[in-house]
Parts: sequence; C-alpha cells; structure tokens
Amino acid sequence: MSRRKIEFRQFETHCTAVLDNYMIVVETPRGSATDQQLALAQDIVENLHSHLERATRYLDLFVDREKACGNADEQWFLDEITLLDHDHGAALVYKAGSSLTGDDGGCWTVRIRAFDYSENPHERGIIPFSFSRDQG
Repeated sequence: MSRRKIEFRQFETHCTAVLDNYMIVVETPRGSATDQQLALAQDIVENLHSHLERATRYLDLFVDREKACGNADEQWFLDEITLLDHDHGAALVYKAGSSLTGDDGGCWTVRIRAFDYSENPHERGIIPFSFSRDQG
C-alpha cells in the first residue's frame, strides 16, 4: 500500500493541508512542524477511520445527538484536525473538530493525546481527554 503524501503550506505560525473534505492544521510557532507532528499527521491520514472512531465514541459518551441536532442517528462530519504546538518530549495533542447536520453553527471538538509518535507504531496510544462545543 502506498503512502498518501501530505502537502503542507507553511504560514508564519502554522501550516495547513486540505485533504478530501477536511483540513489538517499544524501549529508551528517556532517556524516548522516537528518530526513527531508530521508523523502523527501522516498516521491520521492513513488511519483516519480509527482516529475518528475514537473521537466520536468519546463524544457519544457526553452528547445526545437527538437533542443536539434532532436525529439520534445523524453521523459526525469531520471539519478539521489541528495538531497543537509541541514541546519535545511531551505527548502530542491534537483536536478533531466535527459537526452534526441540524446543529447549525455548532462545532464539537475532542482533544486527544497521542503518545510515542517517534517510536514503534504498535506501542502508540491515542487517548481522548476532553471535549468542547463552539457556536460559530
């Protein structure tokens, strides 16, 4: 299986890539993405279903879709993934922003810790730890 190469566009404090119907943003206030951020971004693209499944399972622990959008069976729609600024040695944190049709202007964001993104992929951990909803 060939890897899908991510083409990032660098800005002053972040870089972005648009993939299919969503965007990946990598915060880079020190000038460029770390190797760990790029490895995580690549893993997210290659294993998107797995990453989204964890995020939506976490949201479903707290969010009643029927109350949020009027349809308990409505699927979450991925809008954006943001890899937060990263200090070497610390766990990576990223945010997955999703929305529900019928929840006009609402963006539900799950913050996820990603461990060991410079090591063996079989020992990696992806742990959702908080969520929020923004109205925009």
